[in-house]
Order: sequence, then C-alpha cells, then structure tokens
Amino acid sequence: MHCMPCKCVEYFVYYLLFTLDDIVLCLPQLCLCEWHSLIIPKSHFPSLEATLPSVIAAICSKVPFISSTIVKAIVSNSFNLLVNNGEAAGQVIFHTHIHIIARKAHDCLWASELMIFQIFCLFFGQLTCKFTSNVA
Repeated sequence: MHCMPCKCVEYFVYYLLFTLDDIVLCLPQLCLCEWHSLIIPKSHFPSLEATLPSVIAAICSKVPFISSTIVKAIVSNSFNLLVNNGEAAGQVIFHTHIHIIARKAHDCLWASELMIFQIFCLFFGQLTCKFTSNVA
C-alpha cells in the first residue's frame, strides 16, 4: 500500500525534519499554521485502533522532546496534540499519525476560539478588545 505517509517515509514527499527510531517527523504540505508537524510511524496502520500499543507508546514517548523543540523554535509555550481517527473525525490520510500544532496566545486558530472570543467581547460590552487585531 502506498498512502502519502508511507511515501513520506520512503520518498520524503512531505518536508522531512528528521527520523528517530521507528518514527518520522514531517511538516505536511498543507499546514494548518506555522510549525504544524506530523509524527508518523514508519509502519503502516490505517487507524489509531489498528495501531499496535507499542507503536502508540513509541510515538507518544517522543512528544515531549519534539513539542518542546518546536515551541522553542517559534517562541511559544503551547501546542495542541491531535489525532483525527476515522472519516467523521476528519481523517483524510489513512495512516496513523499525530499532529503537533504549536500555538501562540490569541491566535484563534480554531473557529470555536474565535466564537468564544466574540461572545466574551459582546457579553462584557467590549466592542473593541485588545486582541481584535489578531483575529482579523
């Protein structure tokens, strides 16, 4: 089977940052934001529940090292760790992988954050909040 992450491992189709043991760290071609990265096992598993527990443990054991390196590189202190598992959850590449998405304060990356921010401003009657320029 030749899914995109398998090609990433074999042919570096994505931007390869490095390999470590049995995982690959890549920047996806379609990034959600700056420093959106993927941790991908070299072994093929189509979903999280099909992935061997030892492989999940290997991936997760790398998260502290990788995430701290990424957030330091972009001067941040926060990140989201995300797995889309199944089509209804937004999985479009059926090879287990974990997203590390570095975040900055008030970046309003998710639509729900923007909505909460707008409700907060309306509720407290603050039509101009100090973060409005970041939301635009």
